[in-house]
Amino acid sequence: MNHRRIVEGWMGDRLYRSLGNEPDVELAWKKIRGLVGHHLFESEYVTVPHFDSTIYYNQMFVFKKKRSLLSCLGFEPPTYKVVGNLDYLVDQDVSTWVPQFDFSPWDVADGLDMYKEYRLNVISDVPGGEIKSIRLVVLGLHARAIPPITPGSLKIHMNLVEDLDRVKRLYIIDEVVFASYIRLNVCIGTEEKTVVYDFPSTPIGFSYRKYSVSPEGEFLREITTTLRICEDATWIRPEPQPVPWCYPSHRPYSTAKKTRSNFTIPTLGDEGRNRRRAWALQAAGELRDTRSQVNVNNNAQDDQDPDTPRHIPVRNPRIPRVMAYTN
Repeated sequence: MNHRRIVEGWMGDRLYRSLGNEPDVELAWKKIRGLVGHHLFESEYVTVPHFDSTIYYNQMFVFKKKRSLLSCLGFEPPTYKVVGNLDYLVDQDVSTWVPQFDFSPWDVADGLDMYKEYRLNVISDVPGGEIKSIRLVVLGLHARAIPPITPGSLKIHMNLVEDLDRVKRLYIIDEVVFASYIRLNVCIGTEEKTVVYDFPSTPIGFSYRKYSVSPEGEFLREITTTLRICEDATWIRPEPQPVPWCYPSHRPYSTAKKTRSNFTIPTLGDEGRNRRRAWALQAAGELRDTRSQVNVNNNAQDDQDPDTPRHIPVRNPRIPRVMAYTN
């Protein structure tokens, strides 16, 4: 399976005004992440909330839901925050960090066939107004999963991080959609800013498991629920924290492989949710989809496309390469 998908559209008035007068990559990602997640995996996963903090939404990262009376009553969306990496919460000594598990973000077999190339181009068409555009390129999507945690087999240090105080429910990221290359460009007038992730495994979407936790930090049981994190949920920006980093050859490999034969990629012939979502976006004023979606299943390579990297270098994913310049 080697699908391409290119989506182009005019920028709605609401999105045009919200981008401001200076290019802001993080703001642009916040505006398009819901649409991108729907195009890439039909909202099957949570799209990474913060573009400059993708490494904190990798496998084995733990996050919690901040409870408030208004969110419980449904008057405001829920709020989530990343607490830390599971390896670190168990080991707690970052200076002598030894992985506690037989799996890691790099050692689990791929289980999903996804788009190999995805492009989103949104351009303004305001007469006499400043030209604004958002261009996203995502290459080499692939998904990986880790085995579920056996209840009663894991205990974390609840006093290690302040955010764990009196927490009874925790979420663990178990399945992640990675991209081999991500490039997001925001242009406003003559100024533009570009952020590039060229590390082979950059998280762009994830799923999770929910567990109940004792006051001593023991994982008691997995909580099965059909409720999913809504797109309007608020995600607090992750604070700098320890991140496991070592070469794949230095980690023990697991034989677990997660397959998902019931997962399909939406195409132009698939009406239903895809079209309803498009109409909702138009009604909200975020994007007027006046151009048709093209090249959904085109396997041909475009040799003249300057944005397609021929050789992708390997680099540390913790610090994105940022390019800001003025023409």
